[in-house]
Amino acid sequence: MMLCAAAVDGGVDELPTAAVAEAPQVTESQLHDELRAVRDEMEKALNARDLDGLLKHLDERVVFSTMNGDVVTGHQGVKDYFSKMLSAPDSRVKSVKAHFEATELSRLYDGVIATAYGTTDDHYELKDGMAFNMKAQWSTTLRRSPDGTWKILTFHYSANVFDNAVRDLEVGLIKKVGIGAAVLALIIGLLIGRRLGRK
Repeated sequence: MMLCAAAVDGGVDELPTAAVAEAPQVTESQLHDELRAVRDEMEKALNARDLDGLLKHLDERVVFSTMNGDVVTGHQGVKDYFSKMLSAPDSRVKSVKAHFEATELSRLYDGVIATAYGTTDDHYELKDGMAFNMKAQWSTTLRRSPDGTWKILTFHYSANVFDNAVRDLEVGLIKKVGIGAAVLALIIGLLIGRRLGRK
């Protein structure tokens, strides 16, 4: 698919023949390569905790639905969220490493809008010493500027609330506490029984 258009007085008009010959032509394959580059750069920036590297690819009015259920908007909202989660004195996350995979090729609309979705394998280390792996899902919408750069308009990031690593850790802890309490109760019962038997 070859894409070539120009904006005239706020609208789209036909280009003169000479201009069409000189205008850069972008194939669908090239568009997918551009989008893969955005994904790879975002992954690298996230893993390096490079906030500027992340913001570079975000639209000024981005809407970001986060893993913990927050919804933040704009560059400042994203900055505040990352501070809260990663760098503030009371932040919980020590580090996160993520690897994003697309489930299928991005869906392109007129060569200027793209939607994509997929999965991610994440590794979290919390400041309280807890560490776990998490599988999650993501989806995003991007817009291509005339200069060839893509900006993320929306990004949604979520995990299965019924089947995830944090839930498994909590259930495991509850089971351990329950077993520990049962063993403690048994020991106390035996000690009381022995004392009563001596009387």
